[in-house]
Amino acid sequence: MSPGMMGGGGPGGGPGGGMPPGGGMPPGGGGPGGGGMDGASLTRLVSGEVASQIGWLYPLALFGMIAVLVLLRRRPRHDAQRADFLLWAGTLLITAGVFTFASGIWHTYYTVALAAPLAAVVGMGVIAMWRLTRDTEWWGLLLPASIITTGLWSAHLLGRNEDFLP
Repeated sequence: MSPGMMGGGGPGGGPGGGMPPGGGMPPGGGGPGGGGMDGASLTRLVSGEVASQIGWLYPLALFGMIAVLVLLRRRPRHDAQRADFLLWAGTLLITAGVFTFASGIWHTYYTVALAAPLAAVVGMGVIAMWRLTRDTEWWGLLLPASIITTGLWSAHLLGRNEDFLP
């Protein structure tokens, strides 16, 4: 690019060429869509923009994990369903842990990495809760409790969104 091509002294349009101070980003490195420099926080995945995008499934996944653990607790170590659950639940927990404790540049779209393991754990969990409902009396309460809790959590998340009109 030639000098002056972008209306200033260089490609960024600044008087001396280059990008404006801060690289065109607001102070702190943030920008549209939740990006920027961010410190690690234990509440990162359950608050703000992240929670409203993917966090509404957290309660159902948590109840589902409990149900799968109860249902598969006596299975042998080489059981395929147990291995599937450990793979997906482990991926979900490790990814969530990394996103929780990571500091530096952070963007909310990174949580797309949680979508597949979260969906797999929810799917396995709902099936496990359905089987427990059919086979046992006490653990059968887990499915309705998970649906009620997930609905209340989702309503809470929607209530924090000022654009949502009930």
